[in-house]
Amino acid sequence: AALRRDKRGFQVAVEAHDQTMARAQGRGASFLEAWNATHLARAFRLVSDYDEAVSRGELARAFFARSRLAGGEAHVELELTEIELARGAPVEAERRLAALKKRFAETEGPLANPLLAGRANLLEVRLCLASKPARLDEASALLVEAEGRLIGRSLRELEEQAKEARRRIRALGGSFSTTVVDTRRPTTDSQASHTALRASAIVGQSPAIRELWRWIRQAALSPLNILI
Repeated sequence: AALRRDKRGFQVAVEAHDQTMARAQGRGASFLEAWNATHLARAFRLVSDYDEAVSRGELARAFFARSRLAGGEAHVELELTEIELARGAPVEAERRLAALKKRFAETEGPLANPLLAGRANLLEVRLCLASKPARLDEASALLVEAEGRLIGRSLRELEEQAKEARRRIRALGGSFSTTVVDTRRPTTDSQASHTALRASAIVGQSPAIRELWRWIRQAALSPLNILI
């Protein structure tokens, strides 16, 4: 119902869900309730009920934090970031995302998951485009990285976000050349404003790709023919 933006049908379904969960109180349903709240946060976002979306999301986030379930906490924090963007609060969205990335490194923990890392990249792209002026070079680099991480993962909402971001970048005068900004290395005034990433601009910088490049560099030293 939420995907169809059928608010009436969605409300009926939510009331039935809440009644069922109320009857299950005290029966060890907290884990299930937290994940339900995570998905309900998304559903409320889709029907533009942002206050209820945040309420459900925070309920889930609090449970995951208490239970030390980092994967669940990262998942719902990304959804809460999405909600803040949807209701026109990019500053709060950027604060949430920055706190998440500061807490969890991209090479370990939940953000080592390509799906969660790709979604985080897409959120960063949208924040770059929402800034004044839009940070087009950074958005282009992050979008290429997000698309690399999401290859083989068919998720319509993320695919549509990537497609829309690519359209907006081009409409604003951005490009997707092989020379893009490396968002991981701080630049100084003496450095050029653009860093040539070349092949890495195409394949991205996910942990799996970095590991593959490490193996390739090691193999390149050998005179033998090697299949990786």
